Amino acid sequence: MKTLKNLKPLSLSPTTIFLIALTFTYIGSTLQTGVFNNFAAEELKIRADQLGIYESLRESPGIIAVFVIARLMFLKEQYLAALATLLMAAGYFFYSRITEWHQLLLIGFIGSLGLHIHLPVSNAIAIFLAKENKQGQMLGRVQRFNFVGQFISMAIIIILGKKLSYRMAFVLSAISLLIASICYLSLPKNLGYIEKPKIIVKKKYWVYYILTFLEGCRKQVFITFALFVLVKVYKMQIRYTAILMLFNAIMVIIFSPFIGYSIDRYGERRVLFISYFLVFFVFIGYAFFHNIWLLIACYTIDNILYLGSISLTSYIGKLVPKNELRPTLSMGVTMNHIAAVAMPIIGGILWEKLGYEVVFMIGAVIVIISLVFIPFMKIEKRAQGESNTQPSDPQSDALSN
Repeated sequence: MKTLKNLKPLSLSPTTIFLIALTFTYIGSTLQTGVFNNFAAEELKIRADQLGIYESLRESPGIIAVFVIARLMFLKEQYLAALATLLMAAGYFFYSRITEWHQLLLIGFIGSLGLHIHLPVSNAIAIFLAKENKQGQMLGRVQRFNFVGQFISMAIIIILGKKLSYRMAFVLSAISLLIASICYLSLPKNLGYIEKPKIIVKKKYWVYYILTFLEGCRKQVFITFALFVLVKVYKMQIRYTAILMLFNAIMVIIFSPFIGYSIDRYGERRVLFISYFLVFFVFIGYAFFHNIWLLIACYTIDNILYLGSISLTSYIGKLVPKNELRPTLSMGVTMNHIAAVAMPIIGGILWEKLGYEVVFMIGAVIVIISLVFIPFMKIEKRAQGESNTQPSDPQSDALSN
């Protein structure tokens, strides 16, 4: 830890450093995901059922993330985020060495473990840095810089074109994540909390758990199969895949501030209900449209509407004490990924037996179930004086110095 003690923060605001770290994180992760479907289909010749197995195992770290993060409560959020991005860098680098599809299983697990540690930890940092009653806007900024990273990575793929091999893209992905890790280490030492190892499950958060589980089901259907339909069924080439993702990134960059503002202005429940109501029609479109341009439109609309899911993070961020935020968000990730492990396998089998349309019809049913539970979201008022800003804790400061 001596190296960490001697590392001086960058002469930038903590929020700026955090957003730079996020940008490099998402440049790295999107370079990997941006070429993966074409890499899997063209070089590894992977089938839909094999993809389902891979995605299921790749999502399994989401289930164990709550236990890993609980054991690492002695690390403050910024150090845990640095560790997570290092794991992602290692995993994504080894994608460049894969020659058989079954090698994806172990390599995918390593990078995914880092990703699923990063998800709740980065959200916790965002909430700590948010101004009072501005959590929605801060989380909207997080999504905006997520897609700034996606924009940059897709621009790299488009500009370099065939000069950038799939395997070189994986190497560049790892380099970007190493830069992100350095940025996280440069955040102020007094940010976040140090606690004893703990796992938090509370009855009063039951709506959050259920909606997060259902969000995992819905999200995984689309993440696993929507782009794969365009690549596998409609033979979309990597250049056009990158252009589509680049366009989606631009759309999300434009819409994310509006979604964040809407959450703060109109409330999490209303925003989430409207976004899910519209997502239902996206799934119906994917199930019944057989025109690539209509499917591309559905794909883009879903990416924009996915921003509504940050309502869940904002919702739980207003309910829990700040020192319990990280383990509570980690439990949410686990609930989300219980579904994420099962859905790719089920979806892959259904695709092979009945066609991909059935998979998206099931997704539409999941959205309807989510709409039933959204009205149960209730937000209790915080005690006066409690804020999102992390208070100074002498014991915590001593541990971090």
